[in-house]
Amino acid sequence: MGSLRDIEFDAANLGRNAVEDGYLRLHDEHLHLKKYAREQEDKIKKLATKLTRLINQRKAALPAHSQSFEMEQVVEDLNNKVRVLEKQNTQLKGKLLVTRQMVTASAKRRDPYEHVRPKVDSGRPYNSQAWKIHSQLTMKRSSGGLTPAFAASLLEEARNEIKRLESVVGSQQSLLDIKEQELEGLKEQMQVHDAEHKDELMQLQVQVGHGQLQHLQENVDLIKLHREVKSHSAREVALQSEMQDLFAQVEKMNASHESALKEVELVTSQLKLEQQKNRELQDKLSASELTQQTVAELEECIKDLQKENEILKEANNKLLESIEEVDKAPHHAGVEDALKAQIAQLEAVVKSDAEEKADLLSQVALHKEACSKLSNEYDELQRQHVGMTLHDEQLKAKVLLLEEESRVLHEELRASKIREVEIRESVVYAVKEQQARMKETATQTDHGDQGDVVLLTHRTNSNMHALKDLQEAVHQKNVEIEQMERKMKQFLQKSQHIRIAEVYPPEESDSDTYGSLLNKGQSFFEIHISRVLFASDEFLPSKGSSLFVRWAFADFEPQATPASSSDWPEFNCTARYAVSVGREFLDFLEKGSVKLEVQEVVGVNEKSLGVSELSLKSTLKNAFRRHRVQLPLLGTYNGKVVLGALHGWTRFLPTPEAASRFLAITAPVPVAREHKERVIEQCKESEGEDSVPKNILHVEIIKCSALPLPNDASSFIYCQYSFYHHSYQNTHTVPSSETVEFQDCRSFPLKMNSRLHTYLLSKNLDVFIFDANDRNPGSYIGKACVGLAPLSTGTDIKGSFPFLNVHSENVGYVEISLHWENDYKAPARPIPKTRSMHRTPKHPQGTSRSLQSKFHVQKCSNAAGRSQQQYLKLMRPSSAATGPRDSVPRHLHHKPCSPEASSLTSVSSISSHEAKATAILDHLSPAASSSRANAASVSDPKLSVSVGECQNEESDSSREVVFKVPHKKQVVLEQSDVAVFSINNLGFLPGAAVLKDKSVEMLFVEFHFLDCPPVELETPFSLPKVKPPQRAVFNFRKVIHLDATNHASRRELLATMVTSQATSSAIIVFTIVGEPSSNSDKAECKDIGAATVDLKQILTSGKDIIEEDIVVLSYKNKKPIARLNVSVEILAALKSIIASHAPCSK
Repeated sequence: MGSLRDIEFDAANLGRNAVEDGYLRLHDEHLHLKKYAREQEDKIKKLATKLTRLINQRKAALPAHSQSFEMEQVVEDLNNKVRVLEKQNTQLKGKLLVTRQMVTASAKRRDPYEHVRPKVDSGRPYNSQAWKIHSQLTMKRSSGGLTPAFAASLLEEARNEIKRLESVVGSQQSLLDIKEQELEGLKEQMQVHDAEHKDELMQLQVQVGHGQLQHLQENVDLIKLHREVKSHSAREVALQSEMQDLFAQVEKMNASHESALKEVELVTSQLKLEQQKNRELQDKLSASELTQQTVAELEECIKDLQKENEILKEANNKLLESIEEVDKAPHHAGVEDALKAQIAQLEAVVKSDAEEKADLLSQVALHKEACSKLSNEYDELQRQHVGMTLHDEQLKAKVLLLEEESRVLHEELRASKIREVEIRESVVYAVKEQQARMKETATQTDHGDQGDVVLLTHRTNSNMHALKDLQEAVHQKNVEIEQMERKMKQFLQKSQHIRIAEVYPPEESDSDTYGSLLNKGQSFFEIHISRVLFASDEFLPSKGSSLFVRWAFADFEPQATPASSSDWPEFNCTARYAVSVGREFLDFLEKGSVKLEVQEVVGVNEKSLGVSELSLKSTLKNAFRRHRVQLPLLGTYNGKVVLGALHGWTRFLPTPEAASRFLAITAPVPVAREHKERVIEQCKESEGEDSVPKNILHVEIIKCSALPLPNDASSFIYCQYSFYHHSYQNTHTVPSSETVEFQDCRSFPLKMNSRLHTYLLSKNLDVFIFDANDRNPGSYIGKACVGLAPLSTGTDIKGSFPFLNVHSENVGYVEISLHWENDYKAPARPIPKTRSMHRTPKHPQGTSRSLQSKFHVQKCSNAAGRSQQQYLKLMRPSSAATGPRDSVPRHLHHKPCSPEASSLTSVSSISSHEAKATAILDHLSPAASSSRANAASVSDPKLSVSVGECQNEESDSSREVVFKVPHKKQVVLEQSDVAVFSINNLGFLPGAAVLKDKSVEMLFVEFHFLDCPPVELETPFSLPKVKPPQRAVFNFRKVIHLDATNHASRRELLATMVTSQATSSAIIVFTIVGEPSSNSDKAECKDIGAATVDLKQILTSGKDIIEEDIVVLSYKNKKPIARLNVSVEILAALKSIIASHAPCSK
């Protein structure tokens, strides 16, 4: 301490704040040390309890074993260390208390400025006594005038005392630093001790656990041995009892064997007697055969005599007629003269036809001359086009120069404006300075500056007018150039040579065709056009006209199908192109497409009905396989949007070298026709080794009941259905009655992959019942739809399902059972989510939205489509035999193609009734078929809706779902009890930003109304984005019930919407939603625009909205981007609701 006092200390550097900071820091460290010491004490206590518990468990588990001396020694060492640590902890606590007392003692020092009252209240008590003493001293000093001698001595003592206290503070500060260093060292020692304790505890736990595991294993082995002894003893007892039973059974068998031998002797004697009787009967049968032969010969003689008799009768009748004709000879002469006159007239007609033919030939020659003239004009137009292109380049150069000049003029104008602003500022400044003395001169200068500004503005205006004139001239030139280019394109399209494909009968199998193509060493690309299906009868071509499809692939010559004049044209035409596989061609298949045009020919004129876009990307992914397509046919006809479907397929057949080099795949080896069965067996064996699990689905049609009574007693009926990719399955024919038994069971081996899972979730099993004697191709007795969704969860389906005819009337029931042979395992690949789960709606909030989102009801959507008779014309077999009707698979054959010099090698066709039926069944989606079966007409004043209840009964043991369908009840609803919403079509305006957005490929429309779920009020299908003037046709129709008995809450909500004073309470919003491509997993649906319909306006106008276009506004900038054609039929319901609520309001 003496050395510390000798340290020179500067008191000015150590203030009150530094001392207080040191004190507070030591106080905090003291608290942390106390907390750490308590934690260590808790850990030590826990470790001690764990050790005692382990020791007790060890003693209880091993009572016979002696205590381990080493374990006791380790425990004793740990206890000693714990005691040492506790002593160190107490010492540290004492040191902390001492340092704390020293700091507090040093903090209680006198301040020379205690008498000064603080400006800021810091919470410390204020010493008012020091202020009083200081005031007294100052009064004394002021009263005396001179400081006395004792005051000087007191000041000297105070100064010495201050110096002494400063030295004490310095020593205390050094002591604090030393204590801080000691505390840090102690903390490090504590950490080291903690780590050592943890390691030792871990070792002890491992040792104790190892001993316990050994003891537990011994106990487990003993228990296993006891169980085995018990099982062996029980098995021995059971074997003894079985032996006794066997001995008893052997005795019984011996007795039964003796009785059986006796019975065999009796049976052999009876057999001998029966053989003797059989020989006698055979002798009689041989004698009867002779008599039968004689009878047959006599019957033949009788038939010959009867024929001769008929011939004689005919000769006699002819003789009688000839006698009568002799009497009618004058009459015949008159008839002969009339016929001769008709012949002369026909000859004159033939001559006139010949003359017309000559005229037509002359017209043909004139047309040829006109064609030659057109070709010459085409050459001249080409020359003109070259000249126009040169002129266009010159104009572009001029435009660039003009743009440069305009830019320079703009810069000059900008500089002149800046100059004008500077001049004005300078003028204002000069006016302010010389306002008193030079008013007249300032006004003159001001007038001169204004004159300069007027000249500059005049020059800039003249330059702007010149620029506008130049821009208008350039715009006119561009318009003229575009018109000329459009005319050239039209002329080139008309003058292109179109090759008409020839249709050959199918005479060769697909594998043989591919084998012959591979032998040629050439890559091929095939485009097949099957048929065109129209959405409704109003879009069918006119009578006397014919249709054909025209397209152009890559840089090959345009191709067209043969013309078809039927209402449902079928072409079955294949175009095969010889191509060279390279990077450019593969890029074309990846990004390119083919435009298919359906043309209608009336006489010598033709016009385009619709256009379809065929993408080639999927064909590249499915090389060597046919990629079947069903393209939407879009076009305009009589001012209405036409929507149909064009069916066909494409196939890419590269050579094996090109396939392995560019596509990194192996070409399939063609199978010879005679080895096909062996290859199929090998494929089945290889498929059995595949990792994809398989299962067998059993479909059984048990019986049909409540069928209509037949008109003919000799009529026969049968059922037909198709499942997945299998062919049509026909039950055996049975006599028609009200209840018939089929008991027809079929098995379908299937791979349980994601494609099958998706099929089960989205498709139905359609079962048709036909009349075998009905020759009308398109009629059926009834159709039943069976949902396959329970099969995707492994649940069996069994129950009765109603048959509905073409008028959606119940005509009976069919009992069907579907069950898996093994447990169904869903595929590991996840099913993609629905679009409503991926999107967060952005609709504007309003009163109607809050009213519409209160309740949820079951989904019930109806989709408009073609009638089932039109689709079933091709699906129905042409004739039905009365025997068993088993579907026999038929192979398709192709005619061998002959190589040609041109790039288009051959055109073949594939035609079969089975292909027609499969394509039409694929076209008929289950959602559309069920909606057509359940659709209700609202155009009549009354609406008839079939209401039925469906009960589901599930059993955990059998995993079967039994559907009980009771008889339907006919409920008649007034038009005032329903609201009908129709979304017809959508057309974008030119220049809409959505057309340029590549992230949006598909579109669907949704709206919200009352408490209906949003899933029900959206179009079931998404359509591709189309450019104007084309329109996307949805044909979505939704009927919402508003009857007072079952939907009183809806009527209340609708009345609140209509009678509310808010302007937006009765507005229905139709939202256009963009759906991204299927390849993008992270992309979500987004709202594009919205169109609104006000129910109050419908009520005030007194008429419904029937097929009217409403404007769609963009969500981004609130500008019109499209027109949506909708129908809202709700006026009658609104009037009835308001009328029913009027008395209540009064």
